[in-house]
Amino acid sequence: MRTIEDVYSLGITPKSRILVCMPHPDDEAVFLSGTLYELSSRKVYVRVLTFSRGEKSTLRYGLSNNTNLGEVRSVELKNALRILGIEDLKIFDCGDGNLENQEKEICYILRKEINKYKPTHLVTLEPNGIYGHPDHIALSKFVSGISNKSIETLYATVFPNFILPESASKMAKKKVRPIKPQFELKLRFTGSIKKLLALKSHKSQFRIDFLHPQSFLFFLKNKMLTSEFFFYK
Repeated sequence: MRTIEDVYSLGITPKSRILVCMPHPDDEAVFLSGTLYELSSRKVYVRVLTFSRGEKSTLRYGLSNNTNLGEVRSVELKNALRILGIEDLKIFDCGDGNLENQEKEICYILRKEINKYKPTHLVTLEPNGIYGHPDHIALSKFVSGISNKSIETLYATVFPNFILPESASKMAKKKVRPIKPQFELKLRFTGSIKKLLALKSHKSQFRIDFLHPQSFLFFLKNKMLTSEFFFYK
């Protein structure tokens, strides 16, 4: 694994056009928000596509039972990206927990966005879905299948010794290990702060404060507040 300190070391240039494809609101914050901030701060153009509203999450911190979780999480996603300097966002309602059954619709969306946006890079989660989440795996598969030789596909992954939280393993259909990274991108101090703020924006999903240190400690011990991890197809 190669340690790098600048997004340009990922083969990205100021003229690159990045199309980020994520399954749920908060996936962008967890796995690549520091990188997204580094890209936006260098004026590299980024568009984020999120393919569900995350309405099936079992986490609802601070929300009543009758609150529409999908609507709340969509707003949280917009707020998180705004912190990272990204305004170009599209949210598609393909069904939280059901992406694997929406191949035709999702591939249609991907082709349309690629033809219109003409990205130089596609960014998605690694093919094992980090911990075997079926939505993660399905979207990664669809993105991989739709890309072509003129577009680089960059996969976000995690620290090789990633410690999986018990709550995440319950969502996995099968036990897998994330694919190991080729690159560890060291985040600048500002990038780490922006990542923490982006995570805190997803407040229905994370409790990151002095009274609830577990989430903060999880990200810290997995090096996710100081580094982000990637490999190319």
